[in-house]
Amino acid sequence: MFCDIHAHLTEEDYNSDLNLVLARAKKAGVNLIIVVGVDIRDSEKVVQLIKDNEILYGNVGVHPHEADWVKEEELNKIYLLAKNEKICGIGEIGLDFYKNYSQKENQIKIFKKQIEIAKELNLPMNLHFRESHLEGLKILKEIGYFKGVWHCFSGNEGILKEAIELGFYISFSGVITFGSERLHRLIRKTPIERLLLETDCPYLAPVPKRGERNEPVYIKYIYEKVSELLGIEINDLEKKIEENVRRLFAIN
Repeated sequence: MFCDIHAHLTEEDYNSDLNLVLARAKKAGVNLIIVVGVDIRDSEKVVQLIKDNEILYGNVGVHPHEADWVKEEELNKIYLLAKNEKICGIGEIGLDFYKNYSQKENQIKIFKKQIEIAKELNLPMNLHFRESHLEGLKILKEIGYFKGVWHCFSGNEGILKEAIELGFYISFSGVITFGSERLHRLIRKTPIERLLLETDCPYLAPVPKRGERNEPVYIKYIYEKVSELLGIEINDLEKKIEENVRRLFAIN
């Protein structure tokens, strides 16, 4: 069984064939997909999408790119959406100081508010940090909540070590198939009990599908690469990742 802990299946890229996308995934053994929201309206779509599909679960949240366009008081909607039965986390939340589509002060304000929501509801966070890892760590330590996963990890070894010591899980995407020795080293330094995998679809399609629209069925290529890097059987990797996903997101 493959698990994809970060997929954007509400994106318009899937408007014409989402049922086929899900059928392909299920046929290939992808039996658990976490669909992640990026703003309030998108999070509402996540709740509707996952409701009647047994392999789909959801996270709701406001991405740092959207921080300029959401008011703090509107985040009460995220709090209410998070109480839906199949919502298992708050995300995608964090900081992005690489593209800076939203002002830093707004990103920080909205991020802090959503950490507080996750903390109050005892839900894990699906975290996005880009060129902002140290700032993110500082905020997380300030609030004192360390339940979640660093999605599409791109930090250095020092950040990895500290995140793991604080109790976080670490997720890697199809970028690991592009040939990055740095990421390969980071995967080998991640305890298997804290390792998660994702497509981040429709983005970051792995080799041999690089450049195409990504979809959950391609998670198998990421598992194959990690199996090779860690020198373990893919069936054993599948079992361990599933255990990790179910433990973190409290999915029975």
